[in-house]
Amino acid sequence: MTEIEELAIEFKAFTRSRKIKTVDELLRLVFLYCGLDLSFREVAGNLTLQDVRITDEAVRKRLKACQPWIKASLSEMLPSRKLNDLPEGHRFCAFDGSSIQAPGAMGTDYRLHIGIDLVTLEFTHLLVTDKLTSESLKHYPLRKGDVAVVDRGLCHASGILEKQEEGADVVARYNPTVMPLYNDDGTPLELIASYQKNSKATRMSLEVTAKVPSKKKTKNEPPAQLEGHLIVLRLSEKKAKAARNHCRKPASKKGRNKPTPDTLFLAGFLMVFTTLSAQILSDQTLLELYKCRWQIPIAIKRLKSLLDIDKLRSFEV
Repeated sequence: MTEIEELAIEFKAFTRSRKIKTVDELLRLVFLYCGLDLSFREVAGNLTLQDVRITDEAVRKRLKACQPWIKASLSEMLPSRKLNDLPEGHRFCAFDGSSIQAPGAMGTDYRLHIGIDLVTLEFTHLLVTDKLTSESLKHYPLRKGDVAVVDRGLCHASGILEKQEEGADVVARYNPTVMPLYNDDGTPLELIASYQKNSKATRMSLEVTAKVPSKKKTKNEPPAQLEGHLIVLRLSEKKAKAARNHCRKPASKKGRNKPTPDTLFLAGFLMVFTTLSAQILSDQTLLELYKCRWQIPIAIKRLKSLLDIDKLRSFEV
């Protein structure tokens, strides 16, 4: 008996030989559905032509039972690397969203919200909403020990505080426009002034707070405090020039405002805000962790180009 057959029996994907008599036939059923993208009825018809009379509902039940088996088989075939630098008890996930257009569409049809484990590269979250639903950390239920790695579009104090209250932490590309930061004494954080005083510094780490207004409209109620620290890394001249040119591009379109000198100055820095304690991960490791976020856009491109994500099934397995 082969290893894949043993796994099929262990995970109860193959329990008895009735309609599907061997593990090879069961694997063929999986390939017809997942590989050739046939519907349940088309898979059932294909098997019926091979003298295996089976209904589309039976195919659906078989496929549902195969999920743990296929996951275990892939883990054996593609073992993940052990990363000794990352602390135990934490799951590092990257999150992002993307608009989806069906073939021939003139605009956005719906929006995809996706999460991926940065160590195992498994999808952790998948949500499809209408085109009017904006991106938010609130779409991703997290558990204690999770660390969300996100871009500046999800850098909002209210969403980050909500995840912190769930026991999770956040590593986010800082967006000074939507989340003003303050020093420990309550004074606004002046990033440009800080770097003008330390013009030769290539990296700074600052303890900061952000204010989160209460949802309840109660008079004289002070805003909640979100504590964290900000890591600021000066980019190389080549990367800083490319980032500033990227800022200027939207301004070339009609009706767009030109970026301010402060915006262009800050574009020359990589700024990462995190609620994760410095005792858990060093600043350098946090910066390297954020750079791994590129796995998310790659996964989205793969879903669009290879797996036809714009073709939604009527119901899931």
